Amino acid sequence: MKTKTFIYALFFTCILIGFNGCDKEDEFMQVREIAWSSLSEQEKFTVRTDWKNAEVKKETYKDEKVFAVTFPTTEDPLLGPIIVYISQSSLDIIGRGLRM
Repeated sequence: MKTKTFIYALFFTCILIGFNGCDKEDEFMQVREIAWSSLSEQEKFTVRTDWKNAEVKKETYKDEKVFAVTFPTTEDPLLGPIIVYISQSSLDIIGRGLRM
């Protein structure tokens, strides 16, 4: 009986962890889409990978918690990647990373 209870508890824990991971990925996809739509057509043309695979990190930018969305480009050796900073609370674009 204890084994069955343990298995059920483990099963439901795995389901809950899976759902939390889905929420995070959905949120990151929304953030990627916001960042992508902020790029000019010329910038989009230089992005090397599918925008849906852009790296998203949680960071602090100008004392605000933000998502940093990084798009690798064909101009990385010269200018560096395109980085778009989006507020975690409002999902507004609050800045861009410096490209040399």
